[in-house]
Amino acid sequence: MELIPEFKDMPGYHVYGYTWVGSDNSEIPALWKQMGERFAPILGGGFPDHCYGIGSDFQPDGVFTYTIAIDYKAGMLVPDGFRIHDIQPGHYAVFTVPMDAIGPAFGVIYGQWLPASGYKHRGTPDVEYYTMSSHSENSMQIMIPVEPAA
Repeated sequence: MELIPEFKDMPGYHVYGYTWVGSDNSEIPALWKQMGERFAPILGGGFPDHCYGIGSDFQPDGVFTYTIAIDYKAGMLVPDGFRIHDIQPGHYAVFTVPMDAIGPAFGVIYGQWLPASGYKHRGTPDVEYYTMSSHSENSMQIMIPVEPAA
């Protein structure tokens, strides 16, 4: 799989959602199946036009935090078990990938692309960006916060 990123300077923004902590990526799809019930009370039963998967707090033993999130605006109700993330402004490598290749894409990004890119990770959360048409278009975006390695 060859992945060629677009580079974007992104503004900062806030998101919030429910979190999972673990090391087994295969558990994440089941979290997405809970999205409707988790966000229904906030959204009045509807769905947002876009949402996020936020990867953060990566530990050396492989444990990390994953949050399924929507946009947050000051004053919104934050239900128990939800977490607010401040997505930092900055430079991002943005990869558009097929929906069925998200896991392998992360392997290529971190195992091949990043070490050879001349960039390093900024240490802020990775962002997966999905729109309501992501499934019909079979694509989503992985946004990796980067800065020059030198």
